[in-house]
Amino acid sequence: MSSGASGQMEELRRRSQSLLSSSGSAQDVKAEVQTMAGVLLPLSEKYRLLGAETMLRENTVLESLSRLVKALSILEKYGCNLTSPARPRYWRSVKHNNPVFRSTVDAVKGGRAVLFLYGYTSQQADGLSFPDDVSQPDAAHVAAVTLEVMTLRTEVDMLVKVRAASVGRSLEVSWGLKGSFCSFFREPILTRRASETSSPSSSRRSVPTRPRRCHVIQSHAFLLGPC
Repeated sequence: MSSGASGQMEELRRRSQSLLSSSGSAQDVKAEVQTMAGVLLPLSEKYRLLGAETMLRENTVLESLSRLVKALSILEKYGCNLTSPARPRYWRSVKHNNPVFRSTVDAVKGGRAVLFLYGYTSQQADGLSFPDDVSQPDAAHVAAVTLEVMTLRTEVDMLVKVRAASVGRSLEVSWGLKGSFCSFFREPILTRRASETSSPSSSRRSVPTRPRRCHVIQSHAFLLGPC
């Protein structure tokens, strides 16, 4: 990847972290997040704190990705609340029986890990909380995590909308180890699986006995699903 993209990402990250850590307002960094979502970099370089690649691998069908968007939206609000100058009264804990938490953050794999990054590291009988000896969140660190949450939400949301519109059925997503998430939106190439196109009997069947599958391949990443 180009050093120009890395430099651009670093500058965007620095500026937006400063804004978010002082204001706690997602609106203040909306433009920066949109730009960061479009920067073409390996996942490991783009997301330094979040286990983005793991979250994507563990929430791979289209329905799970849609749930992931909702969960990331709620996690974004948690982060903004923690960096806000006027934090909510009960900011120190997240209850497991909270219906919003249960139906969004806890409905995807990796949701609780993000809360841990925010500082909710103390396991309680009914939820997660900040340790007793922590008087306030680390605003700079929480802002850094929140920005990655916002960027990932933006990218996943784009993927869900693009693939739902073009395919309209459940898809499984696999991510190349060196791929960039953004590569999904740059002129994907559609190719048939070799096992289907090379089979002599496949050309004689007028109606497939099972759903045919195709690869959408682009820059070390591919999307696999029925077509």
